[in-house]
Amino acid sequence: MLRLSVIANDRMLYDRLHYRISRLILASDNELRHAHLFWIEKAHKALKGKAISVHEQEELLNKLMQIKPTSLGLYNQLLESFAKPLGIKSSPMVEKYSDYQGDLLNYIHQCKQSD
Repeated sequence: MLRLSVIANDRMLYDRLHYRISRLILASDNELRHAHLFWIEKAHKALKGKAISVHEQEELLNKLMQIKPTSLGLYNQLLESFAKPLGIKSSPMVEKYSDYQGDLLNYIHQCKQSD
């Protein structure tokens, strides 16, 4: 909800949600949630017209690299929604799918060839 309030640029909703959500997140030990909250807070700051410093941009990139191995979906969502207003020059990643070559696929190919 907090991220949606930033995307919609609904400052009143953000203000109503931020205190409670940030307290819950910061009380947890989950670094992924901490990084996500950091991105949302900086995006809110940027959309209010405040400049993001070079140090903050570097920290945003570090947090983004924390998120990437755990949740590629969240990584892409943050980039698509907030990279431009935050001045981050990175593009979303496409998930790579491996070419499965297991026994089941071989069996299917053999069945098709015998028809």
